[in-house]
Amino acid sequence: MSTSKEIRDREPDFSNAIEILSRYRFVQVGQNNILYANLERNSQLEDRARTAQNLALIITGPSGVGKDAVVNKLLSLDTNPPFSRVKTATSRKPRDEEKGLGKVRPYFYIPGPTEFIAMVEEGKLIEYVSYGGNYYGLPWRNFRKAHGIPIIRVDPKGAETLMTKWQNRENLFSNYLLLEFFILPESKNSLISCLRNREGFNAGANEMIARRLAEFSSDISRMPTTSYAVINKYGYLNETVQAITHIANLWQGELII
Repeated sequence: MSTSKEIRDREPDFSNAIEILSRYRFVQVGQNNILYANLERNSQLEDRARTAQNLALIITGPSGVGKDAVVNKLLSLDTNPPFSRVKTATSRKPRDEEKGLGKVRPYFYIPGPTEFIAMVEEGKLIEYVSYGGNYYGLPWRNFRKAHGIPIIRVDPKGAETLMTKWQNRENLFSNYLLLEFFILPESKNSLISCLRNREGFNAGANEMIARRLAEFSSDISRMPTTSYAVINKYGYLNETVQAITHIANLWQGELII
């Protein structure tokens, strides 16, 4: 069982993230310095934009950086074409704040790991991963049903798998330009605070928070292949979303419609 001291001992090391960001190009959008572009990945995007007919977004990053808040804000925008969320399947139980959402729940909940593995064996998932003690995966059917600009909210390991499939032009990805946004926290304290607010203060919450923090370095190690990195500062969600929509609009104009 993890204690508060053990959580402090596992505070994430931001040095690797800072070093990776130093290789990116800063992109000015609005007044906040939060958006960075991976020039190598952008070169690949330019090649695919010559033949792509559709645009899709991946929102990824470590646990606790506000991925769901970013996605929900994007979905609330009145854009043309509209954003739509591709629901991820998961074996975890719904959080308290998700239980009353009905059809707008962010996940497609699977009764348990046995049922989830059955979906894997039947080839129904684009990718899947075990993360934080639960299974998560992206059903092909959900991506196929998405309208407008699909948004895939996924952990960094899953995002890496999706980008590999996109590079190989597998299945539906052959006609898509896939933009990946890696969401970063503003600081160590803001990350731990977000995890604490979400998980609570009981012993089980300490265990979950410690597990999430232990996975932070592994998540950051997958950041170098990301198209864009965005620092989601506390209280500046609108600016984070503005940065993402700015890039999406630029690439939307490059597509063959």
